[in-house]
Amino acid sequence: MIWNTLLVLETRSSTTDSKEILEEILHWGTKKFGITYREGMIKHYGYVSDLTFYSDVPLLSLNPAVAKLATKASQKLTDVWREPIEYEGLTFALGHDPTARKYAIAPFSIARRAEAKFSENKYYSEAPLPTDIHISLLQEFEADLRRAQSVKQ
Repeated sequence: MIWNTLLVLETRSSTTDSKEILEEILHWGTKKFGITYREGMIKHYGYVSDLTFYSDVPLLSLNPAVAKLATKASQKLTDVWREPIEYEGLTFALGHDPTARKYAIAPFSIARRAEAKFSENKYYSEAPLPTDIHISLLQEFEADLRRAQSVKQ
């Protein structure tokens, strides 16, 4: 997509591939249509990386108070519905104060993958970062949670 002050390219691989493809398109457009483009004209890249992954670590059970609330809500809902209902964390997100800058940046989020059983441990994450950094932060987060769990036990 081409906007007044923004070019958007979406791929199903990585932000690195997207950036390379965008550069190729701009060079092609220079030759084919005579558009004005040269290296360095793009002053800033904005990223949105979307990943689906599995984890054996309970990524959304971050706080004992939240786990306690989920247990209590599950018990009450089981009473109300007269069938076993188990609530667990669905999503976790980090974001910035949207009033702190002119244009908002996407949040960093982790959520259970839609239409996947909780037991599958399938997650979806979105981050306003290059894909390789996004993956690295998720791996570090998973390792930190794994270490915290082993300390508890």
